[in-house]
Amino acid sequence: MRGLVALSDLYSVYTGARICTMIEGDRGFSFTLVAAYTRYGTAATLQLVAYLPCAVVFVCWFHQLRRRIGLTAPDRFGDGPGWAIGSWLIPVGALWLPYRVALEMWSAATPAPAEGGVGRARRWPVHLWWALFVASVLLDRFAALRLDAADDLHEVRGALGQPLAADVLDLVAAAAAVYFATRLTARCGRVARQAPMPHPPVPGAVPQPWGTPPAAAALR
Repeated sequence: MRGLVALSDLYSVYTGARICTMIEGDRGFSFTLVAAYTRYGTAATLQLVAYLPCAVVFVCWFHQLRRRIGLTAPDRFGDGPGWAIGSWLIPVGALWLPYRVALEMWSAATPAPAEGGVGRARRWPVHLWWALFVASVLLDRFAALRLDAADDLHEVRGALGQPLAADVLDLVAAAAAVYFATRLTARCGRVARQAPMPHPPVPGAVPQPWGTPPAAAALR
């Protein structure tokens, strides 16, 4: 599904670049330019249609993985698993709260070190993904405001550079998100395999009172 978002970004980059080329060619408000501008608006709609379901799927995955990791390392988190969803819905706070949850998950999913070793989680995939994501969101908002304020062709040409840069940045952020999700899912699987398995009860064994020494139990 993230591939659909990437395709919509590529189409938006193409249509935006097409408009810039036409304006530089001094074609004015020709029918071709109007059609290109219409396609650019269609590309923005396609981006929204592709982004919304992708965002829902990602947040659901984020929440499910937080619950799974919390079962093996509940003491590594400051808040409950519900924050894996709620952190995305808080205005302004969504710029760093999901990042904090992601860091906690990444650290909690770090495989246990070998005997005598030191466990240390390299967090650069989390940092890279979140930095690109926030940068693309902020640049996209700024670009939309500047494009809406453009009054003539030259201002439109100057304002189109920011949306094109935001689309390219979103493509890079998408690749970083896929890498982060893949690595975190793999880490979660390794930690789950390392978790101690409970021993099944021995058939016919009689439960002993808590604290009863094994020798005393045998004499009975």
